Amino acid sequence: PSIANAEVTLSWPPNMVHIVVEEREPALIWDQSGTSFWVDVTGRMMALRQDRDDLIRIGASDALADDINPVITGHVSEEIVFGALELQDVMPDLTVLRFDAINGLGMRSPDGADVWFGVGPGMAEKYAIYQAIQAELASQGFQAWEINITDPDHPHYNLNFTEATTNTP
Repeated sequence: PSIANAEVTLSWPPNMVHIVVEEREPALIWDQSGTSFWVDVTGRMMALRQDRDDLIRIGASDALADDINPVITGHVSEEIVFGALELQDVMPDLTVLRFDAINGLGMRSPDGADVWFGVGPGMAEKYAIYQAIQAELASQGFQAWEINITDPDHPHYNLNFTEATTNTP
């Protein structure tokens, strides 16, 4: 699984063999069921040979259906990989994401809200929507316990009313 390409060339003089092996490069780390794997940009899983701080880490729910469970299939959807890398581009300090089969990629915000972005392209737009929602809620004295932007045309959030403050006269 760690080999991306191998090329063997035979040449003169006899018995001259030239072998070029290209290894897959890890793009992220997938954590699930207490086991960690490297995942390349195509979604191919590989043995984790070393823990690398430069790779974003995705903690996956153990309750994934067999047909999408990377531990069983040996493959992570390219939409998940692409989305995670795009999120890391817009949030360079991001080191950990979560994955849920229904909500896709998510994170815990600094104020404690669960934020869900889905998968695939468009993460920069979804992140901008998240920032706008968070700023609007903060300006009104509310705090969300969940913000869901899996569908950027229909984002929604759930408020934590026990901690909400209001400015009443």
